[in-house]
Amino acid sequence: MSLPDDRKRARRVAYDDVRSEIRTGDMIFFRGRGPFSRLLRWASASAYSHMAIAAWWGDRLVLFQSRLPIGGEVLPARRVVDRYDGQVDWWS
Repeated sequence: MSLPDDRKRARRVAYDDVRSEIRTGDMIFFRGRGPFSRLLRWASASAYSHMAIAAWWGDRLVLFQSRLPIGGEVLPARRVVDRYDGQVDWWS
């Protein structure tokens, strides 16, 4: 994950190091490496292919996101971050 120090530079941090700092409503942005992610970034003129909103559900951190062709889903944040092929940025 990347934790922005400012909009120009971000430092790399491990998910476990920042998990407890993530708050409900924080945004998690994804920069995929695959061809579909690159196409989405190009078509939307964005650095990101998709985003999610973080929420605490009891002691679990989950992400609300929408992906093609699946649609809306709520998944454990760790699973999403660990399995993602690309960069994950956290904006608080």
